[in-house]
Amino acid sequence: MLPYAKRIIRDAKDVSLLKPQYKGRSNLTQMEFVVYMDRLLSITNDHVSSVSALSVPSSVPSWARQSYIRFVTKFGTLSPFYFSPFSPTKLLTKYELARVIHAYLGDSDVISYSNPISFNFSFYDSRKGLKKLVDINILGDFFFFSDYMYVSKADAGWALTKAAIYKRKRFLDLDLRPLSKSSFFAFPVFPSFDFSFLNRFSISSGLSLHSSYVSRGLLQSTNDHISMSGILELNTSSPIYFGIALFTVDIFDAKTQLTSYELDYMLGYRSKFNVGSFPVNFNSVLTFFTYPSRFSTSQLEYAELSFDLSLRDFSFLISTLVSSDKFNFASDSYYQISYKKSFLDSFIFSSSLGYYYSEFILESYPFKDLMDYKISLSKKGFSFSRIFTNRKSIEPKTIISYSISL
Repeated sequence: MLPYAKRIIRDAKDVSLLKPQYKGRSNLTQMEFVVYMDRLLSITNDHVSSVSALSVPSSVPSWARQSYIRFVTKFGTLSPFYFSPFSPTKLLTKYELARVIHAYLGDSDVISYSNPISFNFSFYDSRKGLKKLVDINILGDFFFFSDYMYVSKADAGWALTKAAIYKRKRFLDLDLRPLSKSSFFAFPVFPSFDFSFLNRFSISSGLSLHSSYVSRGLLQSTNDHISMSGILELNTSSPIYFGIALFTVDIFDAKTQLTSYELDYMLGYRSKFNVGSFPVNFNSVLTFFTYPSRFSTSQLEYAELSFDLSLRDFSFLISTLVSSDKFNFASDSYYQISYKKSFLDSFIFSSSLGYYYSEFILESYPFKDLMDYKISLSKKGFSFSRIFTNRKSIEPKTIISYSISL
């Protein structure tokens, strides 16, 4: 767990949003989530002012009875709208979490605090509802693409945090800043200092292990070794983001190892818009590639500009060289069309077709252009890929990889 996340959890304990025995990665029960939601409503002064006398099931433990009453007063009947069925010891699923958050955010542009919530589930689609929360960054991508059904205490805490901030920002037109009674809803706030600007930033990271490092149909190491990679992104409240990526490589000149890693720096821009009724995701990124040498002050460095457009299950990518001390502008370019589709609620099939052109001729790859074909099958971070090219001198490659988000 990241150090700042530990500090946030520590601060959350001080206001009783999280229990003292909170362990972060353990899964949350439906009863515990009801208590979490009750504490969120308390922190945000969003409880219904008048609570009616309700019949509490005998299965509800005594320590959660008042939370149960306030939750039902705020949201209405638990089953079948939110939980199917409700059982205090049953683990909370990601779809149940999404339903409660959707009701909490509301389905109109008019909202008031401290009143009962009336959410119409007549046309609510569980999977689309989950995807919407992923699109507005309240839930992480793994909630939608992973087949794992249950929600950890850490994930539930962060989801409620982001939902509270989103609700305040959207409906009350307030700046993203810590809520009055808990720094759990932002980065930690220290006395006498205003760190609210940190709410405009978020960090995402990931690690991957690959049986081979292949890009654009070409092996990126002189020797075909297992490769590791890591990425760290700093996202802002605007569409602009920054990133750094590290890959292990083995590049030799004769018998001398020139470098053992590739270090990339990225400046990107992401946005979403609609073409008619179709949502489109756009991403452009300027990447500065470096291959630091252990034996020389000179090293290969170049910059590349990429544009990626995604429409439904299809993506279109264009990348071109923009700066290098050895090559001219656009003397190295890559074009790719890809398709991705999830099925059986856990598997992801993807395929791509790419065309690579370069004026730089390598001794091991004596040609200026190359077409590559790739098919992949992924599940829960594991991926099995098969890569082909139109060159007989390049044998098809099978790539096995595993990726995790941190």
